[in-house]
Amino acid sequence: MNGYISIADEENEVQFVAVENEVGFYRGQDHEIFLEKGNEDHELGVRDVTVSSRRSDGPPITISSNGKSLSIHNKDNANAITVRSLRDETKISKSEHTTITDDCLIELGYTAEVLLTVEDSKAGSEEIDTTEGTVTVSAYVSALCEHFRRAADESKSETQRRAQQLFDTISDHPVEGNGFEQAKNRLADELDNMKHMGDAELDYGEFKDNERVQRYKRLAHRIEDMYKRN
Repeated sequence: MNGYISIADEENEVQFVAVENEVGFYRGQDHEIFLEKGNEDHELGVRDVTVSSRRSDGPPITISSNGKSLSIHNKDNANAITVRSLRDETKISKSEHTTITDDCLIELGYTAEVLLTVEDSKAGSEEIDTTEGTVTVSAYVSALCEHFRRAADESKSETQRRAQQLFDTISDHPVEGNGFEQAKNRLADELDNMKHMGDAELDYGEFKDNERVQRYKRLAHRIEDMYKRN
């Protein structure tokens, strides 16, 4: 089973960190939150006083893989961690751990959160090269779809940015199936509409209506399902 943490880089592009053995999370001196993998630290771009600092024996929060399963461990974080998947919500108190089997949003603290994409290992799966290594196309698209859905609730510019990232990725890495071209064309139409709304300088209140947001989310789920099946 593969696990990928998706984070936004300095240009707000989605990047991935694979959970090969173990990754950890901790708070720095200025309250910034870091992801630690081996000897490398990745700043998540948020500050959160509710995440504990690094201990002498390592980060207070870890996600690990044994090749067959993934688990998250609250080793020494003062506050509980919340793991939200489509099926349930789990709170992990200090010294507790749980196995992760589905894509989930992990709330490390009050403001710090990360998206974990989970998939079964498949021999021969197509992969994409990223700055942090390779990630399967299905996992990459799954994470982009989730970022697109979340952006639709938050920001006009971010919604368009995430939709464009998703469109570029599926255009470069199509999947077989009668519905693929229809879904891709639908996303292209939505992007055109977003650009027209941008030209009209609509504010976010005018841009965001429940019907439009739900339409974006349904389309993202549809695309994600296509890639998970392939």
